[in-house]
Amino acid sequence: MHTQAQALKLQSLVDEAIAFTPTLVLQVHNALDSAIKTRPQYQYLQAGWLKRRARFSPDFDDALRSLLEIARGGRDPLPRPPTASGTTASLSLIDERQALEDVGVAHVTSAVEEANRAELHQIGNYFAALHGIVRPVKTDNLLRPDVFAHALHRAVMGTDLDQEGRYAVMRLAADTMALELHRLYTLLGVRMQEARLADMVSSHAAGTRQPPPPVSVSSIRHTLGEAAQRVDEVNRASRQAAMDVPIITMRDLLRRLFVQILDDARLTPKLRELLSGLQPGLGHMVEHDPDLINSHHHPVWRVFNRIASHGSGYANIDDPDLLAFEAFLTRTLGPLHAKPELRHDDVVKLEQALDEYITEQALKRAQASSQVMEAMDREQNRDSYERLVREQLTAQLEEARAGKLLQRFLLGPWVRVITRAMVRDGREAPSVSRYVGTVDRLLSSLLPHNDEASRRMLRASLPQLVAELEGGMVSIEMSEEEREAVLKSLMVMHTRVLSGQQAQLDSPPQVDHRKLSSGEVLQHLVDEQESQLPSRWASSRIDRGHLPTVPVQLYQDSTAHQSAGEAREAWIQQMQVGDWYHLYIKGQWLSVQLAWVSESRQLFLVVGQDASVRHTITRGALEQLLISGLVTRLHEDELLERALGTVLQELEQLPPQ
Repeated sequence: MHTQAQALKLQSLVDEAIAFTPTLVLQVHNALDSAIKTRPQYQYLQAGWLKRRARFSPDFDDALRSLLEIARGGRDPLPRPPTASGTTASLSLIDERQALEDVGVAHVTSAVEEANRAELHQIGNYFAALHGIVRPVKTDNLLRPDVFAHALHRAVMGTDLDQEGRYAVMRLAADTMALELHRLYTLLGVRMQEARLADMVSSHAAGTRQPPPPVSVSSIRHTLGEAAQRVDEVNRASRQAAMDVPIITMRDLLRRLFVQILDDARLTPKLRELLSGLQPGLGHMVEHDPDLINSHHHPVWRVFNRIASHGSGYANIDDPDLLAFEAFLTRTLGPLHAKPELRHDDVVKLEQALDEYITEQALKRAQASSQVMEAMDREQNRDSYERLVREQLTAQLEEARAGKLLQRFLLGPWVRVITRAMVRDGREAPSVSRYVGTVDRLLSSLLPHNDEASRRMLRASLPQLVAELEGGMVSIEMSEEEREAVLKSLMVMHTRVLSGQQAQLDSPPQVDHRKLSSGEVLQHLVDEQESQLPSRWASSRIDRGHLPTVPVQLYQDSTAHQSAGEAREAWIQQMQVGDWYHLYIKGQWLSVQLAWVSESRQLFLVVGQDASVRHTITRGALEQLLISGLVTRLHEDELLERALGTVLQELEQLPPQ
């Protein structure tokens, strides 16, 4: 009976949202229509908007009602799509288009949340109580802002605008969405009070330990130097007061840091135990290594931050990968726990072992998708492969003074043959070498052969050469008629070589248009007489060292006066396999591990806390997320920063004596 009552209360709240839908749709439509028509900066949107504006309101209404009907049944309108663990089918490509869509949805969601913090807190507590959850989670709110933002996005997708235009419309609608949804959320609060749901919400909130609001590490940036300076100030004051013993020593400062680090809620119990075992050895280390207490970049703190960030990437303390990580640390840290004093070299070796383990573990997580990822990366580089192969062959053919017919074939179909092999099999694959070598063998076969031995060798090599050419043409699906035309033209050229003439005339030769099989073509060539003309071509081989390795030079060293683009490049350059990131993908915030990076750094594979969640992200998409603040690295000094914040507060409470 109680469950039925809760369902009725939920339905009544969703019914209020459904009843409010026409008002929301009308206000957003009118705001967009007015802005696009009257503001000069949106003139470029007019053609696409006016063409389909009549469909915008029905599409927005239908999309929102369909999501709210799902919520009315007590289900999440925006559930995560199911994935199959360890299969390539679970791979999802996040390119610039998808990233721009995510940024648009996130912009609207953020605007609504900023304008409705108090109202959303109350509604969130209601849904938490409804689901019996100790702490409210944003996704448990079935009427959360991103539900409305996704409905708006679906309507905007129906307009005749390009991706940039749709993104502009989403941004343009954000303020109106925030204003109108404030009216809705305020109304829902009133309805909850009228139905005496507020008592349930407040009683639930009273028994809930609310976490502290998140604080941006970059906004604090405490340094060990600040703490050391404060210690010096306190000690100087104590000496002036004729005290024999300083109030606090560097070892005591280290102890205070350890207390706060081991009290960090983001560390698992096992990680706390393992890190605490290093305290005695580091206590002796600080006596002869002042950088330990003066520099964030000391390997001790890099190790601590890396351990904390990697451990925090897992949602479940029973995750097999997390347990394996803790077992690795137990084996690695055990010998260091037994040392009465740690040395700098000990920590450097520990950092190296830690980095190697995390990288190896991340690559294992990526293994199921690595072949697909590598193929996708090569496919993205297809144009650059084709351009560079064509440039290389052009230079080779100019040096060999090849005729027009041969140039048309080698710079057309055969470039596609080599490029396809590179995309399909990899740049260093045997198939690529074979097709590149075919060019060498073809050019050599068309040189004059001045003695009986060389002509005999030419005749013997022609069947294999023709087979290679035909196999390459078949690989790019050239039609049978096109293949026959090429082989007949080559037959005429080889016939001329074997009869003592130039291989190719400036004008196309007359060929027999009867349909000949490959065997007939070869037999015809073998029966030709040898040529006694002197050689006029020199054979030239392709320089494989100039085939594409990194098609585009993407990154430069950042400077003190770096541009925004250089700053983004520097940030992306610092990404390394094994690191954990928090990013917004397809309308959801996810914690993911970077598991693979392409050689060109144009493609990135991230794996979620659930290893079945796999996303391929293009560099352009990553830049879009970075510009909009929708991706952040999880472990940039966070553990040490949090501990320092508390320690500095403690030190400030030690006034000069």
